[in-house]
Amino acid sequence: MRRVLLLALSATALAAAESGEWKFEKISKYDRVAEPVSIGMPFPRGALREAEQFRLDAPAQATVTGRWPDGSVRWLWVRALVDLPGNRAGRVAWRTGEPAAPDPAGVKAAR
Repeated sequence: MRRVLLLALSATALAAAESGEWKFEKISKYDRVAEPVSIGMPFPRGALREAEQFRLDAPAQATVTGRWPDGSVRWLWVRALVDLPGNRAGRVAWRTGEPAAPDPAGVKAAR
């Protein structure tokens, strides 16, 4: 049975809130493929408007769980499937920016 990793990040680590990385200590001597991870991330006022602006170098879902009085994201709950290497620490990069545009190749018109 898989364990779910929980990692808390400090607000000071997210001062710029434009990019960063999650660091995972070695947890196994074996590679952990698609390891489920849940993380609550704080953001400074005005740094992030919507969850869709959050990008992770792994499959992920993000939900806003708290907002600042100006409507920007204060807390973001992120669930992801990350690949963690065996016998060493792992890293996964994240960034914020404009929401991704829909892929026109995946859009089909119906009559």
